[in-house]
Amino acid sequence: MTSTHTEHTGHDHHHGDACGHTAFQHGDHTDFAHDGHLHREHSGHYDECEPSGHVVCSGHDHEHGDGCGHVAVRHGDHVDYVHDGHRHAAHAGHYDDH
Repeated sequence: MTSTHTEHTGHDHHHGDACGHTAFQHGDHTDFAHDGHLHREHSGHYDECEPSGHVVCSGHDHEHGDGCGHVAVRHGDHVDYVHDGHRHAAHAGHYDDH
């Protein structure tokens, strides 16, 4: 799965260990949940970390929700759950990789 490269402009906040935003490993980088957006540092600026396309997570037999043990992060109009280095989002009876 690939992500789009969309720079988050006007971002004067520096993300890091004590920035106050939820940080989690996402593939080969760290995402920060910030005001319903997911940011990643890229070449001296921050990008929105958004998936391109619809990618179904196959073979996922775990149901995410309150108390499931995975970090929940607000992402736009839904909640993603951080699971094994990627994010899962409920969609039409299955989970998508985000």
